[in-house]
Amino acid sequence: MVSAPRMLQCHCPRWPGAFRCCAGPRRRFEKCRSPSYGPDPVRRGTAGVRWWRGRVRRALLDEGLRGEGDLMLHMVVPSTLVNRRHEARSYRIKVGSVPLVREELDLDDLRRRCKVQYCVSPSAALRGGTVEMYADREGKESIGKARAIQWIEAAVAIGSHVYQLSDGEWYECGATYVESMKRRMQELIVPEPEVDMLPWKVGESEEDYNIRMQDTLGRGRYLCLDRKFNRTRQQSRGKGYEACDGLTDRHTLVHVKAAESSEPLSHQFAQALISTRTLYNEPDARAKFSAKVAELSGGQLTVPENFVPGKIVLAILLKGKELTPDSLYPFAQVALVALADTLRRDHGVIVEVVGIPSDSSDSAGGTIRAEG
Repeated sequence: MVSAPRMLQCHCPRWPGAFRCCAGPRRRFEKCRSPSYGPDPVRRGTAGVRWWRGRVRRALLDEGLRGEGDLMLHMVVPSTLVNRRHEARSYRIKVGSVPLVREELDLDDLRRRCKVQYCVSPSAALRGGTVEMYADREGKESIGKARAIQWIEAAVAIGSHVYQLSDGEWYECGATYVESMKRRMQELIVPEPEVDMLPWKVGESEEDYNIRMQDTLGRGRYLCLDRKFNRTRQQSRGKGYEACDGLTDRHTLVHVKAAESSEPLSHQFAQALISTRTLYNEPDARAKFSAKVAELSGGQLTVPENFVPGKIVLAILLKGKELTPDSLYPFAQVALVALADTLRRDHGVIVEVVGIPSDSSDSAGGTIRAEG
């Protein structure tokens, strides 16, 4: 009896995907493990470079779907269905043989289904799957369906080239876009912030930092809301959602993050987007936020029950360097500009970015306790 061939999984950017363990693919698999991969010498010229970049894009998308690497992924509604988004009460994710019906569309659900399709790469599984919208919670009254990859947006930088995944296709952003993004970064990073962020001490956690900000400035000027979760009708999973890490006396939401890569910043941007949309769209979220602020501040800081944010501040500590438009990681730059433009367009919310200074001893190689 001949056993089925074992599957080898290749995770490098040159030959992503699973290969059967036979002579040809094995040589290909071994070849791709070489540390000096690049455009295939056989495929010379512009076409070869484009082919190689396509391989890299697919490999980076695979990493992002596995929850690895620096790729920023966001759930979006495809352009063909966006006009009926408000009618949706549930979604059916069909990637592989097992469908999932969810009242809320979660990136983790889509990732989970892509990761368990062992015979194909996650990006191939995403292209082969579908997501369908339903007007009822049971998943019976269909509104419309699109390929699963059309529900994902991503941006990647490969050298000096920036590519965006939108509606299932990759588009290269031209030089005009790149220059425009740099100008937006200069606008977002403000030299004179509303609140002076204290230097981050070596080994200090995010929660400890926010508590120290509160103790130094006083609860009437900066209230620590880190890990203070609220559950609402829409944000009912687990602990709920976190509105912000700190609230200023001008009712500005502050989101704090220490980062040595773009991955922690992805969490920060997602938190800012979710909390802002939740406060704008859910009356019970606004009421609970108002009550939480009054309780934790002891009445020193209050917000009305109909409070919605007009401005948010993203306070960022970059390991070993000052925060500037050029020092921020390329993936984070693209995602940050997209976040700021989305919140300004949808809700009129102003986004400001502030660099957190590091303690002088941190530059000597201390460890930052960056929390997810």
